[in-house]
Amino acid sequence: MVAESSSLAVHSPSNKQPEIFERVPHRNRNFTGRESLLHQLREGTRSVTAVIPLPQALQGYGGVGKTHLAIEYAHRYGSHYDLVWWIPADQYYLVPSALAAMAPYLGLAPASIVGVEEAAESVRRALQKGEPYNNWLLIFDNAEDSRIERFIPRGPGHVIITSRNPNWDDQFRSLAVDVFTREESIEFLRKRLGSRITRDEADQLADKLGDLPLALEQVGALQRRGTMSIDQYIELLEKETSRLLDIERPKDYPLTMTAAWRVSVSLLEDRLAVALDLLRCCAFFGPEPIPLDVFRRGNKANAPSLAKILPDPIMLDKTVKGKYSGLARSVMTAPSHPV
Repeated sequence: MVAESSSLAVHSPSNKQPEIFERVPHRNRNFTGRESLLHQLREGTRSVTAVIPLPQALQGYGGVGKTHLAIEYAHRYGSHYDLVWWIPADQYYLVPSALAAMAPYLGLAPASIVGVEEAAESVRRALQKGEPYNNWLLIFDNAEDSRIERFIPRGPGHVIITSRNPNWDDQFRSLAVDVFTREESIEFLRKRLGSRITRDEADQLADKLGDLPLALEQVGALQRRGTMSIDQYIELLEKETSRLLDIERPKDYPLTMTAAWRVSVSLLEDRLAVALDLLRCCAFFGPEPIPLDVFRRGNKANAPSLAKILPDPIMLDKTVKGKYSGLARSVMTAPSHPV
């Protein structure tokens, strides 16, 4: 009975507000579902190693809603913390200044006096010691570069990162964030569009867009502002996917769906160029899962662009499941989008 009451307290909101709640984006009023993930994330804050809570990584490919899940967590459970701080981590060299900005709130010398690097390090040490707060939450959003780990305090508070990079698996407790379930997609579209869309139409759209939250949000934004009927939109998705999903950036996302794919392709080309050749090959297949045996048996095929992959099982495995597979998946799952 005591354990059950303790669990309820961990998951229940309270009237107490954090003393410091800074830089967290506004809550998404259309946030839908994800209850299981939120529960797992909250439970994960109780996972400890040598009495220090384990940092947690929300991992998944572009557009699945990792950032919005972290935002919802911060707003829903912020009352359980004394300090909540959001750190944009997509650009490694800007992380120290984001961390250093916390110094005055902790009673430390600001960066304007001691410099950014020293201020950032003093913040990290203070949080690690739990001074003056031992009940804190830091969220590092879009932490793709693993060098960011040097800025992450390992103390009494909680750390959440969002990332497409699966390498965080080695150091953090990892939670995979996938596309919506079909019911979540339907609920989201009907919440977003109200009487403008029927359940059957929402089901059709979700199917065409692979239940990808970013794509669904973009459809919702376009439908609310445009004159195109749902039937017209579905028909155009078959013929003009790239143009249609590049029309309007959703308000709460930094990129359109097409732009997000382009970023993933560019990152993949920089980090594991040979995987891009494999993706181009996959673009000729249908949307269903592609058996790996297709490539294993194709090792004698006359395919110059795949010559480094097909004869080498280790390279094939690295390309398909390797360290940047999250980037590859974001491209491979793009609805009807040629690489």
